[in-house]
Amino acid sequence: MKRQPMISVPTSQCRREQAVPGARQLIATFLILPSLIVWGGCSGDDPTALGGKSSPLGASPAQISASPNPVPAGPEKGTTTITWSAGEGKTGEVYLVTRDGTEKLFGGHARKGSQKASFIRADWVYEFRLYEGKEHAKVLASVKVTREKGNP
Repeated sequence: MKRQPMISVPTSQCRREQAVPGARQLIATFLILPSLIVWGGCSGDDPTALGGKSSPLGASPAQISASPNPVPAGPEKGTTTITWSAGEGKTGEVYLVTRDGTEKLFGGHARKGSQKASFIRADWVYEFRLYEGKEHAKVLASVKVTREKGNP
């Protein structure tokens, strides 16, 4: 086998070929960056940050409120507005707990809504419960409404 003579090339003209330009940078980006994002988002300060018990990731929690609460005192029956939201992708119904402990449908089947309660008296605590769906089985949220005693 015949050997070919070696040709001398100045190092300034040599270029190292790489299989993938910037391969080290790509590897570092795809391996290290996702780890930093995950670790940075898990500080432990907020149990709901990654979809903890209160609501799934990105979903809004169920809410019910009354305004005003307490209802101001006055000679006639007072009025408050019950506002509810069953949460993202859910529907619900609002029930009023009656004096004998049974529940009466107050707000219709909807994802969210608002309705006036014009029967609030000072001698009773009114509880409104938001149930998921129409099954009347799972309470999503509740609010108790009171009324100030005395004349304004």
